[in-house]
Amino acid sequence: MKKFLLTGFGPATTEENIQSFLSEFGPVVEVDILRDGNATALVAFVEMDIGDEQALHLTSRFNNFRHEGHRVNVWRVLH
Repeated sequence: MKKFLLTGFGPATTEENIQSFLSEFGPVVEVDILRDGNATALVAFVEMDIGDEQALHLTSRFNNFRHEGHRVNVWRVLH
């Protein structure tokens, strides 16, 4: 299992939107969106059942990626 931190999605983004967005990389196990404080700057934590190569491809492809007019960034969370 790999965990990721995503920023930059618009305020109307749902867990289902993020799951659909990432599903091409592999199974999405869980999506948690934090909207504390500033609802326009949501942060999402995503857990996926993917390997190291897929995780590298995901993080390299989606840094500074434009999605619906917003700049999306993805970081792998190491624990």
